[in-house]
Amino acid sequence: MYLRALPALWLLALGCSQPFTVELRRELPAPSVSTPLVTASFIAVGHELGVTIVEPDGVSRCDFTTHHDVISAPKTDGKRIFFGSTNYIFYAIDSGCTEVWRFPTGDRIKSDPLVANDKVYLTSYDGHLYALEASSGRQLWTFPPLAKKKINPPSEPAPAKAKKAGGEKPAEPPPPVAAASEAFTVGDFSYSSPTLVRGVIYVGNLDHHLYAIDAETGAPRGRFKAAGPITSTPVADAGGAFLYFGANDNNIYALNLDTFTKRWSFATLDWVNSSARVTDDTLYIGSNDRHVYALDRLTGKVTWQFATRGPAIAMPALMDDLVICAGASGDGQVYALRRDTGAPFWQYATDGKIESDPVVVGETVYVSSADQTLYRFARRAIAP
Repeated sequence: MYLRALPALWLLALGCSQPFTVELRRELPAPSVSTPLVTASFIAVGHELGVTIVEPDGVSRCDFTTHHDVISAPKTDGKRIFFGSTNYIFYAIDSGCTEVWRFPTGDRIKSDPLVANDKVYLTSYDGHLYALEASSGRQLWTFPPLAKKKINPPSEPAPAKAKKAGGEKPAEPPPPVAAASEAFTVGDFSYSSPTLVRGVIYVGNLDHHLYAIDAETGAPRGRFKAAGPITSTPVADAGGAFLYFGANDNNIYALNLDTFTKRWSFATLDWVNSSARVTDDTLYIGSNDRHVYALDRLTGKVTWQFATRGPAIAMPALMDDLVICAGASGDGQVYALRRDTGAPFWQYATDGKIESDPVVVGETVYVSSADQTLYRFARRAIAP
């Protein structure tokens, strides 16, 4: 493992002419579509052979080999690093690549885990969402229960908690539920990652549904049906009132979490595998129709759109006045766009598709590419 040397004259010229400089180009053991985990003391990134951990300066620390793809983005609770593999196993390792525990599932694991409240939540193509104890990997619950995938929802919604004086919102939304007479069978979970909002986990499924599951018990709280598989990860606004996600019916959805009903939808020209980046007034999301969209968060109306050369699968990231996004097959570029207009500000071409999400830390951007490289770009201060 080594840092690719950049020609000194080329690097100097780039630094003098570009608003971003290439600070790091770290070769990986194999192509990567895994979003990097960036901490103050290390960077962990998945690839086709496992996970590589490097020091902040790119010097190799260690490799953890799974012999299969790690598409899942590594996550941490500050003590352990969690990720799943297409070898059907979910792992917890330490920052020295020593295995702490493992948890076998019945099929591939491609989505990112959720780490919260001393628990780790993961999904598998075996059709289950698992809640595990973060320290030990002990299984706490499974949705649906193992060997029983047919689910009967509760007969009626639990009453909403009373609002506090002064018109504040209730501590949590009333639990959404399906009709009392409806029993449903859960399909396979794929790339959609679990999201936790006020005690409820939301996650998409290949059976065209977005599920709501109680985070403590694994009990079903309801589901919303789209017209295609949901591989996009749902993302809530800051207040937890609305949830946003894409689906393979070409639509971007906004759900009202108090009622678990659609507030609006926006039609693109292809599948929406990207997840949304949400601000107070705007959401930024890509589509396989080769566009990145900025939509009004409350109405779904287009503020601007930007054409990429390949499917925009990565979740956009924000840096000050910029939106950082990327293109997948046939593209392989990192783009920086003006947040207010979508006008191109800067772009950089890698030699492979980018399906991982760009990670912004301060004035730096981390991106992993299928060209077998981890990149770090630093924004330059440009005098007015």
